[in-house]
Amino acid sequence: MNTIEKQEYDTYIKNGKISKSVIESVEYAAREEGIEKGIEKGIEKAKINAVLKGFDNSLTISLISNLNDLTEEEVVKILKDHGKME
Repeated sequence: MNTIEKQEYDTYIKNGKISKSVIESVEYAAREEGIEKGIEKGIEKAKINAVLKGFDNSLTISLISNLNDLTEEEVVKILKDHGKME
């Protein structure tokens, strides 16, 4: 392999390593974003379940709101969205 071929090969290898690093970084960021979204959805679902159970157990909207760090309007919306209120 002559000098020019060696330089081209070295450049090719270097570019391949850079590309692999960029791809891995993007994959990592996407995975982290997916995990965050999953956690957020889980928290949201838990709050909804807590609101519905509280309502089914005759807790006041004010108390449900206070226990779940939600506004009373958010509690009412959840209850309406799940057919517990009109």
